[in-house]
Amino acid sequence: MLPYIHLYCNFMGIFFRIDIFLLLLLIFFNQFITIKKESMKKLTLLMAFLYAFAFTLLSQEVQVKGKVTSAEDGSALPGASVVVKGTNTATVTDPEGNYSIRVPAGATTLVVSFVGMKTQEVEIGGRTTIDISMQPEVIGMEEVVVTALGIKRSEKALGYSAVTIGSEDISQTRTTNLMNSLQGKIAGVSITSSSGAPGSSTKVIIRGFSSITGNNEPLYVIDGIPVNNTRNAFYADNNDVSRTQDFGNRANDLNPDDIESVTILKGAAAALYGSRAANGVIMITTKQGQKGDRFKVEYNGSATFSEPLRLPQLQNWYGQGWNGIFKYEENGSWGPKFDGKLRLWGNVVDNSQQLKPFVAQKNNLRDFFDVGKGYNNSVAISGGKDNATFYLSYGNVRDDGIVPTDADSYNRNSLLLKGSYTGKKLTATASINYIKKNQKFIT
Repeated sequence: MLPYIHLYCNFMGIFFRIDIFLLLLLIFFNQFITIKKESMKKLTLLMAFLYAFAFTLLSQEVQVKGKVTSAEDGSALPGASVVVKGTNTATVTDPEGNYSIRVPAGATTLVVSFVGMKTQEVEIGGRTTIDISMQPEVIGMEEVVVTALGIKRSEKALGYSAVTIGSEDISQTRTTNLMNSLQGKIAGVSITSSSGAPGSSTKVIIRGFSSITGNNEPLYVIDGIPVNNTRNAFYADNNDVSRTQDFGNRANDLNPDDIESVTILKGAAAALYGSRAANGVIMITTKQGQKGDRFKVEYNGSATFSEPLRLPQLQNWYGQGWNGIFKYEENGSWGPKFDGKLRLWGNVVDNSQQLKPFVAQKNNLRDFFDVGKGYNNSVAISGGKDNATFYLSYGNVRDDGIVPTDADSYNRNSLLLKGSYTGKKLTATASINYIKKNQKFIT
């Protein structure tokens, strides 16, 4: 079996592969010993013809060179990667941004990449000199973390743990409670509701309890301003019965559709706000208008329905009373066994009382509750120019729980207005967030 050899020849800057020629040469060389001396001249002419024929059929590699620069200031980009698309052929630019690369036959595109710049694909189009100007790449929200005082930093540059949840993940669940929409989305963060009543408060614990008797909740910072997120509760003592009404906390009053991102800062985040951030920090950033968007209108709406998930299991064999004896004043259900006979029932009104068969009222507890209904609607208008932006939104929440009538209802109206101006020597930002809610509880 004859050897198959690749050999590259450089002629006027063009590289040729002449492996076919060598193969043909070896074939004729095997027959050379049988050729007579008078045929040498003919053989030489034949080999020259075959060489010229093979030379035109060989694949070619073109030398392409050029310079890679930044489109912003025209500066050279040293260390930029230049790759022939679809091959393993690659090179990098020198300190002056120059490059030189051998492009195989059939290749049509160069792929150029550099840190902080957008990757570009450039068509070769038969050119041997190609200068490339690269555009800067804008860092996305998922790569930026908002830290203390609204300062934005790269997530990789932080020396502490930080997790950011964007507006799409927040609004996906369509809950009226901002913190409840984060449940199950952040590792190491426990989020629980105090009750199932509309507008009830939410408790957040980051990386477990740090104090047995003290406060374990993190510090809340809304648009750079620390906010007291203590639960608003009313305690009423009536003899031996203690009742508590939960009116929610500050974070739950925010409209989830107005939130741009929520960042959970853990670990060394306490250094940003001192001892108040000993249990971590929850940074809440509200939406604002974007430069270049002349006018944009956004509407979000949802409807939810709720019912009791699980109720206590009750026995249906014994009636009101205790120790087998029927008693009107007894709340227990261990009186006489149900027999279906008519018995006096209810309170005495106008010296009369109702009669009712002494039987179990099955599903009476479940039949008492209604289907809870909740409606959440919001509309936002935003826009901006090169030096100014604005954002205006209105949100309305109407939530009626599972108890009949509106005894456990929650109504909230919120209004957010934000604006910013950027001048040559002045940058100003202002925001107003007005929230009014009406909440009812069963006492």
